[in-house]
Amino acid sequence: MSSTYRVRFAPVSQAPNPSDDHVSHSRSGTVPPDVGKGSRSRSGCWQCKIQKLKCDESFPVCLRCRQRGLICKSSPRSPRWQIETRWTSCPLDEIVKQPLLQYWLEKASQMMVIDTENNPYSFPILQYFTEAPSLVHMIQCMSAAHQDYFPARGHVVSLEERGRALQLLQRELSQSEKPRASFLTIVLLALFDCASPDPRHSGQQHLFAARNIINGLLLRHQDFLAGTVHDDFLALCVGAFLYWNMCCAHLVDARQPQPPGSTAIVQAVRVLRHKYHPTYGIGAELIYLLGEVGGYCRAVIQLGHRDAIRATELEDKICAFNSPQNNLPLALLYESLRKHGLILLYRVRTHPSAVNKGDKEEDIIHRYALDIVCHLSEIPITSSLLNLQALPLLTAASELRSCDINLRYTALDRFNAIYSMNRVPSTLQAVEILKELWVIRDSGLQTSWMEFMLLTKGWSLCVG
Repeated sequence: MSSTYRVRFAPVSQAPNPSDDHVSHSRSGTVPPDVGKGSRSRSGCWQCKIQKLKCDESFPVCLRCRQRGLICKSSPRSPRWQIETRWTSCPLDEIVKQPLLQYWLEKASQMMVIDTENNPYSFPILQYFTEAPSLVHMIQCMSAAHQDYFPARGHVVSLEERGRALQLLQRELSQSEKPRASFLTIVLLALFDCASPDPRHSGQQHLFAARNIINGLLLRHQDFLAGTVHDDFLALCVGAFLYWNMCCAHLVDARQPQPPGSTAIVQAVRVLRHKYHPTYGIGAELIYLLGEVGGYCRAVIQLGHRDAIRATELEDKICAFNSPQNNLPLALLYESLRKHGLILLYRVRTHPSAVNKGDKEEDIIHRYALDIVCHLSEIPITSSLLNLQALPLLTAASELRSCDINLRYTALDRFNAIYSMNRVPSTLQAVEILKELWVIRDSGLQTSWMEFMLLTKGWSLCVG
């Protein structure tokens, strides 16, 4: 018997904010005048509130925090919503926590997309709740943690919701006809684990399971692989996996037995290469290639296993990728991702390729690094494309020299903005890696951020 579940949203109370500033740096001798001092901002950022200053409420970074080089901790501004959705055979009114659901739909889900006006992880995700109740709890888990900036000791409500999500997920996956929507629960579970404040914990253990599920979904939809039928939900899941793999491939232990390469995933990439995905746009082929690069670099760094033919193949395909010319910000992002992949490949090989014959490898890497930082700086700091910038920014900034001091500060500013938007601790931990690498580089030594992170620090950061 069908029932109507009604959600009436009122404004969410102010999200808790951590008391520490984490990262700050000021390069100017002047700071914004204390206009409005004594007039406490009611809906501005945390920094302006504690200093009783008027905040311009720009997101993700207000003007004052940007000029002072501070991390801006913005409180979500939530309008009122009233939505009616028809549910069947699931007592969702007993498991939904309205403030957490509202916070996800209006705020936290924005970290998953490059266009907040096209966000299937927001209100459109409601349609999958009855199919996979585990998704409700995982969303509430993410909301509670995101509101509290993914605290080191764990948010009590968040951990409770994660436990309930895992119980329901196991039940859903044990069914003969597994709910497709359960894959979204796995994606959010992985994101939650990647956001762990412990830099040794990446959540990559879910990657193989996700690959098996995606393979199973694709093999059951041969018409999708043939390109004769388009399935929006399946395309969403495949794209989410490709992006996740790009961010985590370098974290998978190269000594572990690797799953066989999936021809189904390769076919899906061909089908989706010109299709828009809300997480990364029209770049499925590039995202897939960067995942392959990450896995290859891990094998070289950990085991010393080099494959010149494979490396050249990846380099050629990345060089051949064409960025869209009708969207300048997206083109700048793709060009940055493309050069990020090339830098990773060049860092793990022993001899320059024929492509760069006649040029010094170090000069090419440095030029690409400068290009990436400049390209990303051209993208407005208010753009949701900020969500995809952490990985190429880390690669590029790690290659900056002492003479590039202004660009180093530019990179730090951009990382602060990324953290203000996603609140994920690994963003700040990437800054810690950068600062240590700059000291090493300035002393005359050379190492890649990936090698330094994996071998020297023993970390497993999922940045992206």
